[in-house]
Amino acid sequence: DSMNEDDSSSRRQKIPHPKKLLHFLASKVPAIKQSPDVNLRIHSARSDIDSGLAACIISTIAHVCEMYDKENSRNPAKSDSGTRPPSVAPTLIEDRRFEQLVECVLSGVNVKKRNREAMQREQVPGDGEEDIEELLDEEELA
Repeated sequence: DSMNEDDSSSRRQKIPHPKKLLHFLASKVPAIKQSPDVNLRIHSARSDIDSGLAACIISTIAHVCEMYDKENSRNPAKSDSGTRPPSVAPTLIEDRRFEQLVECVLSGVNVKKRNREAMQREQVPGDGEEDIEELLDEEELA
């Protein structure tokens, strides 16, 4: 009996489909979590939080896709004629949750918006702390 347990624990666990991970992780990004409908575009995200988190999730999903594809190419389905199974990545980049992650990244690196904010900071006199708080408040309202 203990021999069977050792055998099963030494076997590799099957990697779950990356789409499950995508949907789980994307829902953790604050801008996506606050969106009432998955079909709504993410137009503004807090650049310091959402875009960085979204970029990390995208890179994690890419790595998981590579692992999943590698595992599937080692263990092709018995019905296959020995051909390499297609990658899961193309189906994921068409997924709406992936698109929302990309929208978060893009809203965080919106160059025109960031340049406009920088110019406003330079033009507004003050001690600096109030300016940053005002900009954060404006960003939350936008």
